[in-house]
Amino acid sequence: MFESGRGSGDGNYHLRVDGNTVRLVESPALRTDLWDVRQHLAAIRARHADGETARVDGDLVAVLGLWRGDPLLDLTRLYAFVPVAEGVKLELVDAALSLGERRLAEGDSTAALHSAERALASSPYSERALRLVLAVQRQRVDWEGVRRAVRRIEGVLTELGVEPEPSTAVLLRQSRALGPR
Repeated sequence: MFESGRGSGDGNYHLRVDGNTVRLVESPALRTDLWDVRQHLAAIRARHADGETARVDGDLVAVLGLWRGDPLLDLTRLYAFVPVAEGVKLELVDAALSLGERRLAEGDSTAALHSAERALASSPYSERALRLVLAVQRQRVDWEGVRRAVRRIEGVLTELGVEPEPSTAVLLRQSRALGPR
């Protein structure tokens, strides 16, 4: 129940009705995961814009801690909310991949692979996520993992009927030439 403890004649301070629009109003007593996700994503964008990329880890970890499946799933039954839900999902996938790429650069291939697979669970055709999986297997010097990742990327590209992005093409070319045969 919204605002328990308020009398039936008292004004409402969390729920606002403006014409045909009903909205929730943020306060210390009312928070939503979506508001927190958006706050962290905004902080990440601001840090990037300010050149403070080294300080985004905390926000990336925090926003991904709030990600528990497809966002706004109940609202996607309403056509008007599908783009909103997809937009949030794409930002979460981007955050997972950004964190994964950071972890890979730090040498933490386990965390990087976890981020890539999490992104792929929501966006199975993400070339960037597939590329991260391949980069992880290369860093691990796991030749069978490299071959599986190459086949996975090639399968997705073939299924979609598209050419790889330039960075993917380079990584694929280099990966095919590596390791024992």
